[in-house]
Amino acid sequence: MNRSVPTMAHSFRAGEERAPAADAATTDLDRVLELFARGPEADQRCDEIAARLRSSATRHTAQPGVHSSLQQADLSRMFLDTAIADGGNNLADYCRFVIDTIVPHSINMTSLRSFGHMTSIPPAFVHGIADVVCRLNQNLVKSDASRVLTLVERQTLATLHRLVYQREGRFYDEHVQHHDSTLGIVCSGGTLANITALWCARNACFPPCAGFEGVDEAGLAAALRYHDAAGAVILGSERMHYSMQKAAAVLGLGGSGVITVGVDEQQRIDLRALEETIAECHRRRLRIVSLVGVAGSTDCGSIDPLADLARIAQRERIHFHVDAAWGASLLFSPRHRRLLAGLEAADSVALDGHKQLYVPVGVGVLLLRDPQAARLLEKSAPYMLHAGSGDLGRFALEGSRAGSALLMHASMRVIGRRGYAALIERHCENAACLATLVAEADDFELLHMPQTNIVLYRYIPAQLRSSVMNRGLTAAEQCQLNTLNRNLQQRQYDFGMSYVSRTTLSSLKCYRETPIVALRAVIGNPLAGIDDMKALLSEQRRIAAVVTHDGIVKLTDA
Repeated sequence: MNRSVPTMAHSFRAGEERAPAADAATTDLDRVLELFARGPEADQRCDEIAARLRSSATRHTAQPGVHSSLQQADLSRMFLDTAIADGGNNLADYCRFVIDTIVPHSINMTSLRSFGHMTSIPPAFVHGIADVVCRLNQNLVKSDASRVLTLVERQTLATLHRLVYQREGRFYDEHVQHHDSTLGIVCSGGTLANITALWCARNACFPPCAGFEGVDEAGLAAALRYHDAAGAVILGSERMHYSMQKAAAVLGLGGSGVITVGVDEQQRIDLRALEETIAECHRRRLRIVSLVGVAGSTDCGSIDPLADLARIAQRERIHFHVDAAWGASLLFSPRHRRLLAGLEAADSVALDGHKQLYVPVGVGVLLLRDPQAARLLEKSAPYMLHAGSGDLGRFALEGSRAGSALLMHASMRVIGRRGYAALIERHCENAACLATLVAEADDFELLHMPQTNIVLYRYIPAQLRSSVMNRGLTAAEQCQLNTLNRNLQQRQYDFGMSYVSRTTLSSLKCYRETPIVALRAVIGNPLAGIDDMKALLSEQRRIAAVVTHDGIVKLTDA
């Protein structure tokens, strides 16, 4: 990792302009047109620049650390200039700025000591596919701006639909390229996939019928009046992703429109509490828009009992949505796919390509069990999105977007089913290995047995280890431990050589009523192994010793 601190001389400044030419307008136009030029010479110049940028990024990601030593406050001062240069800047100078300032201070997501992010590491071949996507610059909102990539996207969605729903071959022969069938929607990530799913669920809950034009046209207030309902809600566990709150806000349900249900010791939704919540919704005349299941929670990777949730949703005639942004890749593994039993009964499923399908950030998918379900979302415009056009933008919340489905298309075909199975099984094995290392150490406490490949634990200083062993921690000691682990995680990030994230949970097995700050290790780098996990724990021990020696815990208690 490049630990040097660049000076402002290395920074790109918009104020550094060329001297004006005699005929400024002509000179500016000529200069700008050169940037768009095509031909052997222009291509060679662009290739040389791209090679320098690529080499810089490659050197950066080959370093062992997570980020440079420059503190965030110092880094932010390098990006205060907000002026646009009248005469533009030299392209080579700007590339030097990227090489000297952007690349060295970016997070090294490929570091073998980075265990804090759910973002995957794309294999090297994906970089070339991404370059093709950028160069072709297709717009997937409409087929006449994307042509073949519209077909690729539909094929990719059908492939993922088959992975989840396992319909017979003739079903996919019928729907894969049918203009009026929608097996799924590609979007920028799991958040937008969840929002789109709940948009679909809301419209299905309040559809057009005799005397009512549907919630999408009439609005939520009119829908509630028509159905004599006091409100509309989304149900799910405490481990639901925060995007459900965003969806409720966007869809007009408001913050009170998300009702969370408690979880059991394994961080799965409490089915008895769910039944009580459903009964309470009926008593209060609240329409349940959707029941949300979690297949790989962000906090700890936990998976709800999906088959039980599916049965409840079917009984209550509720849209059943599953957020499988993290856990969907388990379907590739013969060893682990049983954890997702019931997923095939979901009305909609969200997954993220840039998590455990190993494509760059910005590729999410919503899958729909019913190929006609998206008709409730359909929109058109005089100049595109016509009925029967095959334009994918008819059903998507986003408008213009890139052909990113090609990245997922490539990864699934190159890595293959058995390749994905090998990867997810390796990650789960490594997570179990880290959990064992933690459980066998006297200075760490394993807080949750991982269901997937996220491990929660915390550091325990010497003076509190006997209390932890005997389950005799006082409230003040829990506060001490929370402060210690919060500061340990922050200092580890500040040092920049390794990283885990953190979360706070109040429903852990041994501490049901106490909020616990947990170190959160995400095991997702295919190249990381046991030695890297041991090194992670060793550095945390060293940092914890410094944190404790500095008296941070005692100061907090005081």
